[in-house]
Amino acid sequence: MKRRTRPIAIVALVVGVAIGVAWFIFARPATIRRGVDLRVAEVRMPLYLKLLAYVYRDLEFRNLSRKLVGGIQDREAKILALFEWTRKHVRPIPKGYPIVDDHVWDIIVRGYGSQDQAADVLAALSAYAGIPAHFRFVCAPKKNGCVGVAFVELPNGSFGLFDPHYGVVVRHPDGRLASIEEVSLDRSLLERVDPNLASYAKYFENLPKVSVNDSSRTSCQMPLRRLFMLMTRRPCG
Repeated sequence: MKRRTRPIAIVALVVGVAIGVAWFIFARPATIRRGVDLRVAEVRMPLYLKLLAYVYRDLEFRNLSRKLVGGIQDREAKILALFEWTRKHVRPIPKGYPIVDDHVWDIIVRGYGSQDQAADVLAALSAYAGIPAHFRFVCAPKKNGCVGVAFVELPNGSFGLFDPHYGVVVRHPDGRLASIEEVSLDRSLLERVDPNLASYAKYFENLPKVSVNDSSRTSCQMPLRRLFMLMTRRPCG
């Protein structure tokens, strides 16, 4: 009988040690940053809670993007569906409400956000829908103001720029979506978007080059991509 119980005791000891080590690691304190009205504070929590929240947001993003474009085959139609949903559901910050800067999923939950936060949401939803996308700031000359833009890959493989807050979708006169390169060569494409945004084009005098393999904060929303970027020591943008 003693010989039979010995392996069981060893297994129980190993399992107990493994649980103890795991608890020691995952119960360690971690921090996240949360900004309210341009004041950033660190929020402390156990590491396991931070990881669980990360996985939860990933699953929510996957579920939402699937609902929004699950039955759509055409890429342009997908992009525009996500654009319109973001424009409708991430409304401008109501007067008197705080400006909150936290995770992009929380913007969707709140239902309102700043100009750049709406673009951030569109980029994230596009990426989760299987469409390469990046969120970036573009600035006017001499840093005289910046706007956030969602750069989303178009059906022809180039990237277009989208701003759901202002309803900016850049097109050619014949209706085709314009790429970054085309906007750089023909500034009138931007200037004709909306006469009420005459000063908007100043932000796009020096448009960045964007590719599928670029690293950005959008890429870091997904656990496997983030793990790959950590292993390859690439920044999240």
